[in-house]
Amino acid sequence: MKNNLKYQKTERAIKQAVIKLINLEGLSKVTVQQISAYANINRTTFYRHYLDNPDLTAKYRVHMIESLQEIIDQELIATNPQQNPGNPATLFPLFQQIIDFVAADWEFNRAWLGSHGDQETISKVVSLIDHSLKKKLGQVQEQYDLHPTIPMAFAQELIVSQLWSIVKIWLRQAHPLSKDEIIDILIKTRYSSPFELTGVSNIKFNG
Repeated sequence: MKNNLKYQKTERAIKQAVIKLINLEGLSKVTVQQISAYANINRTTFYRHYLDNPDLTAKYRVHMIESLQEIIDQELIATNPQQNPGNPATLFPLFQQIIDFVAADWEFNRAWLGSHGDQETISKVVSLIDHSLKKKLGQVQEQYDLHPTIPMAFAQELIVSQLWSIVKIWLRQAHPLSKDEIIDILIKTRYSSPFELTGVSNIKFNG
């Protein structure tokens, strides 16, 4: 049934309705009646797809987490830490996969992961990124003798929080930057201090 073209068309209509309603009302206030109206379907049709609104939320949440998990797992398996070490882009394939994932379904991800979307999904995504980063660092440690300048737990927290902060700003932008511009920002934040990024380090003080 899920391969039926009519079924898929209705799924797309429901998803578009959910996006519009999150932007208008916030996910917590969305009702089945509103979704049905915006999707131009009757409630009986909606109930052929989902038991109720919480069921829709749960299935969207699971689909997003499982899809992101699959992409990250594939990247971790394929990663060769020694490949092209001089190319900055190859140093952050995990970050690039996450940015690509967000950009691939931009309108939905922007709504679902935004301030009016599903906060539980956001929490799970951040946790997934944190767990994946631990695996990534484990791969690097197998190839290189790392000597962190601060304890690894603090370094990891800074990396994850910085990545998610950049994604949050991106999602909120009225005129979003391209994914390539976001990846460039991520790379620069890895190599430059906050003072260098803001230009403060270039100020010449008298005295």
